[in-house]
Amino acid sequence: MHINDMTSGNPAKLLFSFALPILAGSLIQQAYTLVDSMMLGRYVSTEALTAVSCTSWIYWLILNIFTGFTQGFSIIISQQYGAKDYTKMRKSIAMSCILSFVLTVFITVAALFFIPDLLVILKTPENVIDMSILYLNIVTAGVFITMLYNLLSSILRSLGDTQTAFIALIISSIINIVLDAVFVIHFNLGVTGVAVATLISQVFSCVVCFIKIKKWDVLHLCASDWSFNLKCSKELFKAGLPLATQNIVISIGGLIMQGIVNSYGYVFTTAVSLTSKLVNLIQQAGVSFSVALGTYVAQNLGARKMERVKHGVGVCLKINISLAVISSLVFILIGKPALSLFLNTNEQSATLNDTILRTAYYYLIIQCMFLFVVYALYTYRAALLGSGKTFIPMLSGIVELLIRLAVASWLPIYVGKNGVLFADVIAWFGAGALLMFTYYSKNSELFNVEAESLSCE
Repeated sequence: MHINDMTSGNPAKLLFSFALPILAGSLIQQAYTLVDSMMLGRYVSTEALTAVSCTSWIYWLILNIFTGFTQGFSIIISQQYGAKDYTKMRKSIAMSCILSFVLTVFITVAALFFIPDLLVILKTPENVIDMSILYLNIVTAGVFITMLYNLLSSILRSLGDTQTAFIALIISSIINIVLDAVFVIHFNLGVTGVAVATLISQVFSCVVCFIKIKKWDVLHLCASDWSFNLKCSKELFKAGLPLATQNIVISIGGLIMQGIVNSYGYVFTTAVSLTSKLVNLIQQAGVSFSVALGTYVAQNLGARKMERVKHGVGVCLKINISLAVISSLVFILIGKPALSLFLNTNEQSATLNDTILRTAYYYLIIQCMFLFVVYALYTYRAALLGSGKTFIPMLSGIVELLIRLAVASWLPIYVGKNGVLFADVIAWFGAGALLMFTYYSKNSELFNVEAESLSCE
């Protein structure tokens, strides 16, 4: 059994050993997402690519609710593991499974009911809306698969295991790419093929994680663990709700932003969608090290090693800023040829392609120039989340949303539609400032772990 105990040893080495499998897995996951997009753009149509891109924020809204709750659950589990209280840890795992099941049923039914209306409200271009509805209906109907993977992988990560999720993503990514080729190119199934390939591949991710969990004695649950415990469930729900709320707020902001972008027409929507795919890839390093930091903070707080926590946060910040600078330079250099890979040159005029690429690359440069800001934001947010103090991260999400919407609505009045492209980075500055101020001004309070935060009796 390999579980990373992050309460001793060199913080930098621990963060790297924890984060690199997450990063590799995330890059692989992003790779097959990019393959999905390239398959649609190259072998179906640019409209098919745009149709799926227009669904991104609705789908992320659904998934981010699960992600927020499972991340909150993992904080409790990780702290209990750090405190070596395995009995309470197993009870927390069982209650996490029950809560996740209930949430999945409720959210899936609600999402399937509202999808068509949401796409209309978001001003999805008429030439792609039918494909968007089809794609969303398929992936949402199978969202329980994704939820299960998020839950299982979060349990593994809370105990310091990132290798299993990495292996699972490698297997599922290979399967996804093969199925993409079969369904899209051979059987000509279009967006349906991409959606079904994604769901099938995620089944294999769940299987790999479940097999690993079954091998660990410390994670073996008995019948008494599954008896419903109201106090434990409340603690878990309390830990997950602010994170889920934060994710919902951010996703709603993304939905409104998508509506604003869509209002400027098909070409502008396509350009922003293309860049967003690369931006998601660029940000994975910061996300991965921040996930590692969250577990590092939670485990060391459970072990009451406060000075070690602060040292680890400083180390992670330096790593993330360095990675942001390197990533920015790389993607500024390769941006244009990378963006051009998504376009179907057989069906579009050179002039239309040039217009899309020009706007997409301009947006990419803006994102790269200020990438260090969002990497710092991720670091401070992870430090606060790992400490179990979830309110300020939730508030920062609200601040980020309000700034993004204000800029997207106001700036284009003065500088034209390209003003929308600055909304993200300005919002990062605002949310990041709040997180940074909270971390440094209330440092001793943040890392004062109350005994009740570890309880789940």
